[in-house]
Amino acid sequence: MNFKELRTKEFARLVDQQHVYVDYTGGGQCPASVMQQYSDLLQTTAFGNPHSYNPTSLHTTELIEEVRGMILDFYNAKDDYTLIFTQNASGALKILGESYPWGENSLYIIARDNHNSVLGIREYAKKAGATVQYWELDDELRLQNNLGELIGQHPGKDVVVAYPAQSNFSGVMHSLEYVERAHQLGATVFLDTAAFVPTHTLDLQAIQPDAACVSFYKVLGFPTGIGALLIRNDLLEKLEKAWFAGGTVRGVSLEDHVLERGHESFEDGTVNYALIPGLKYVYEFIEELGGVEKIEEHVTALTAKALEELQQIENVVVYGPKTMDNHGATVAFNILDKAGAPIHYGEIEKLAYDKKISLRGGCFCNPGAGSKSFGLDSASMQGLLGKLKTHSKEDAAVPGAIRVSFGIANSEEDVNAVIDFVKSVVQ
Repeated sequence: MNFKELRTKEFARLVDQQHVYVDYTGGGQCPASVMQQYSDLLQTTAFGNPHSYNPTSLHTTELIEEVRGMILDFYNAKDDYTLIFTQNASGALKILGESYPWGENSLYIIARDNHNSVLGIREYAKKAGATVQYWELDDELRLQNNLGELIGQHPGKDVVVAYPAQSNFSGVMHSLEYVERAHQLGATVFLDTAAFVPTHTLDLQAIQPDAACVSFYKVLGFPTGIGALLIRNDLLEKLEKAWFAGGTVRGVSLEDHVLERGHESFEDGTVNYALIPGLKYVYEFIEELGGVEKIEEHVTALTAKALEELQQIENVVVYGPKTMDNHGATVAFNILDKAGAPIHYGEIEKLAYDKKISLRGGCFCNPGAGSKSFGLDSASMQGLLGKLKTHSKEDAAVPGAIRVSFGIANSEEDVNAVIDFVKSVVQ
């Protein structure tokens, strides 16, 4: 099945409503057949809380563990990694932040191009007295090739390096070779793969990050509210759980507790046991399609077309690389008014709404890449934060950009619609 047939068969809701959906970095779109398979499962299966020992509960546990193993296999984790189900990628990163053994001898190196959920880990590190340092970007919004220098400035530190495999702001694909380089320098690596895995192959054996994270709604639009932490077993052993909850303990007294082992010690409360089994159909669909490589090939061609044509429009500024060299299916840009100032992204979103185009406006929870793109220094950012204490984002005039990102259901017609829309705004 080619992607044109796939679009007609699996995403008729978009075709029939003439809706142009180009916000795949925000969330995917789920094929109709996956939703039908999941609906059939719900109607034919009795689910039970997996913390019980009865027929429905045990069967539910079997379904969950089947999916856990399936995902570990899909990302070539072998026996080196554990998968912990979370609410989303942010929940996975929160586990790392609150459970890593930070101390005054710790050094947390954060790429400037990081999602807020990765930046937020710094609060745990700082509270423990750790040193926090930023890994800067070049003019193309790529990470500067100076990781060794950054680590070398702090000899003897327990170093953690955190960076995204793909920027959720610009679509830049940062070199995965930095993982090995960091390891050679004795560092632990938290790799944010949430924007990467929907359209690129994540081979954990080849890359070997100490931890990676996934939000499944970004992979194929379903299910929402479930993510995962993929963590090397040796790092998992180092984590220090700060609290306990139902399902994470073997026993509790009024004075003490004994945690479960492995993934069970971090899956607080009851996992989303009615939704997790549906992930089976998500990954089966991708495999039947020919693997994520087929999706990558499709979206790369669409992104290349959009990237080239956007740069040919007068008064459009594209942020990040201007070619598809190590570039994912995301493009960030602004449309300038006659005075050369960016038209506020909120106005663009309103105009796009009227054309039934779903794109994204703002800084996309990525203040580092955003401030670099907009030429904002630390003083300017502090000024904006000061305003936001008493004003809304709109009243504070927070700068931002427009982001279009492509996925499995998109077509050349969608790209054309975006380009025509941008031209209409410029005129």
